Amino acid sequence: MSKKKYIILSAIVSFLLCAGLFFNYRLSGYGIMAMLCFGAVFLIAVFEGLYYLGKKRPGEARIIRRCIIGALCAGFLYFCAVEAVIVNGARTDGAEADYIIVLGAGVDGRRPSLILWSRLEAAYAFLQRNPEAKAVLSGAKGPHEEISEAECMYEWLKERQIAPSRLIIEDKARSTAQNIAYSLPLIRSDAGEKDPKIVIVTSEFHLYRAKQIAIKNGIASPAGIAASTSLPIIKINYYIREAFAVTAMRVFGL
Repeated sequence: MSKKKYIILSAIVSFLLCAGLFFNYRLSGYGIMAMLCFGAVFLIAVFEGLYYLGKKRPGEARIIRRCIIGALCAGFLYFCAVEAVIVNGARTDGAEADYIIVLGAGVDGRRPSLILWSRLEAAYAFLQRNPEAKAVLSGAKGPHEEISEAECMYEWLKERQIAPSRLIIEDKARSTAQNIAYSLPLIRSDAGEKDPKIVIVTSEFHLYRAKQIAIKNGIASPAGIAASTSLPIIKINYYIREAFAVTAMRVFGL
């Protein structure tokens, strides 16, 4: 390896390692970005190892290299297909509803995270337009949160003059599947004999999976309101992470 190539490669590896450590230890919810950085370092090491193997056993090195490249290409094509489905589902199609289910996200102390804030803004706008509608606020208390996600959403909406009688707290759910499953009985209990129309409020990247889970829970044609994620780096991170979550849902039923 030439000195110039060695310097460039060392700089790239150092950058990726630093970025991976930053995403993993300094930012919450960026584990996928950290994994991608560390994975890139691993691939660089593998291909460098194949370069030296090729000097002694060129045939074997060539076969291994082609297998790895083939697997990477297949994985990338699969990823693009899943992302296309997620992006296609990342749009609002619920203009009217009797109830909305607002899916929780992280809480910073007692304040909503940026992701949760965007969902609350979307829920607030809907409740303002539909004064008869009610909202189920779903989300448990995380290990580093002072209050539950549901309570945080309740306080946020109440501060903006949404009547408490329109807000139903569901503070047991710890996953999207539980958000939906635990919210539906509360809606049925509150609605009585009515057959209410339900709309799901969540981040745009999360909407496809949330609606698929709603179908599993008996909502035939679920509608959704897509809350727009503000910062591009957050949006990119969660769109990538969502591809893995959709895969887990399809393969393991999570």
